Amino acid sequence: MATVQVLTDLPNTILLDIIQYLSPVDRYRSLYNINHTLNAIIRYGTTHISLSKIESKRDFDYHLEHILPDVITSLRSIKISNDFLFDKEQGSFVTGDRAIMIGVIKKVQAKMNLVAYDKLEEIILENVNATQLKLISTKLVNIPQLKRLIISFYGTIADISSLIFDSNVIQSKLKTLKLTLTDASILSSSSSFMNILPNLDYLTVESCQVANANVLLQLAPNIKYLNICIWDFPNRTQTYLSEKLTLPNLTCLILKVDEIQRCFVEHLLKQCGEKLKHFTFTSMLS
Repeated sequence: MATVQVLTDLPNTILLDIIQYLSPVDRYRSLYNINHTLNAIIRYGTTHISLSKIESKRDFDYHLEHILPDVITSLRSIKISNDFLFDKEQGSFVTGDRAIMIGVIKKVQAKMNLVAYDKLEEIILENVNATQLKLISTKLVNIPQLKRLIISFYGTIADISSLIFDSNVIQSKLKTLKLTLTDASILSSSSSFMNILPNLDYLTVESCQVANANVLLQLAPNIKYLNICIWDFPNRTQTYLSEKLTLPNLTCLILKVDEIQRCFVEHLLKQCGEKLKHFTFTSMLS
């Protein structure tokens, strides 16, 4: 039986298993450049990168300058987020934590050419606004192997319509969408909007009016998961779809309502098919 004296004596399959327990930063800082074989194993095993909740600017820059350029032939999934707040000293002139990190996606775009990653299949964008999504979306059309888009977006109704609902690439690739609406405008409903998000599986809407809920369900009738908070003031005229629109694939519905008539809840439930297995209802009425 062979005796293992150093780490590099281990079989490649064992080394590949070991590095899965380490973050990309730890892999590269502790094991990279020991030898060519280990470099190749680290590169091959680093298929998912998350630029989310990074604890220091130093680690963020290390990802951009050392890790991402090295995994250009192996990266399959990348997550870009505005949820880390380490750069406050450079953005102290603006208010609000989210505004502080406005430049994160722009910085990633400047350092990382997404089009060059020919195995990239999944892009996850968290807490992005209209400006940031526009930066990314211009690249998406040139990534033909892209299979999945997961977007958490905050913005106005106009932003959502122009950047998500009017983008052919986003429409075809979008699998998960979380919306935080920052205004109370009403989505326009037209026949051209019907089923424009056919591959969307998961939809979360933090707060929207009844009229917008109706339109959103027309856009994505194949969703499997719906988490939505719907509100309307008592003095607002509430409208419902005149035609029956089914949600045949819906398995989970988490519904929160505020100042909504019971008939709308009944109407929504009638749209659900027999696959619905989980239903949670919360009313904020006093």
